[in-house]
Amino acid sequence: MFKQPKHIFVNAGVVIAPLPGDVMPAQQIADVSNSLLLAQLSARAKYPQVSQHLEREQACQTMLDNVYWIRLNEPYFALDGVQTLSIDDVVTNQSGGLFTADVRAGFVALVASLKTSPPSERALNVWREQTVWPLHTEHLESTECPVPDRFQVCMKFALMGVGPVIHTLMLSFTTHTVLATDFLNQTLVIDPESKLELQAYSYEMSRRNYANLRGTVVKKLGDKPGQYVMPWSSARLPDPPLDLTRFRG
Repeated sequence: MFKQPKHIFVNAGVVIAPLPGDVMPAQQIADVSNSLLLAQLSARAKYPQVSQHLEREQACQTMLDNVYWIRLNEPYFALDGVQTLSIDDVVTNQSGGLFTADVRAGFVALVASLKTSPPSERALNVWREQTVWPLHTEHLESTECPVPDRFQVCMKFALMGVGPVIHTLMLSFTTHTVLATDFLNQTLVIDPESKLELQAYSYEMSRRNYANLRGTVVKKLGDKPGQYVMPWSSARLPDPPLDLTRFRG
């Protein structure tokens, strides 16, 4: 488990933290954060529909390619017939075939910390807005839009390390469970017509090439980091976390 939840951040639809034991330079942390945010926002603008989560993911990877993140690994698999799941069980039991043992352990520790570290209201709202989409069963035109009876969930966790490197893990599924405010602690009933999809990526930055684009990335983002990047935890800590919303390096 991460002993310092202040190092866990929401970055739009990604929850990101350093690999356990890694102490990263501030510039590398900012480069990772800005790259992930630019990729997500550009992909969502291009593919805004609920059903386009796989297209969004691919567009996200293309943008990271464009800013000189080199893909090292990109395994994917889908599971049919999953009836119920909990997020920590999926990460614990399914990530072993996607990452090396140390990276898998980092993801398991990250999810364990999220379950025991209360998020701030703002961080939770930003993350859920990018992660959860309500779905409605078709109904008569004369009927007012009902409470959603299904939810499309597409969540992503990320670990960053010195280099810098990034490892991401995406989980996508449709659930009939009414999601709690913090659904990381729920057991979820899966839509029988949907699959549990897992997509993993590992990247390493081409530092020399990215350095030539750093100013462009920062300019494109403008004030977006202040809207979408923030610490996960609502706990008051003696040392303030690195402010990724203001760092420009």
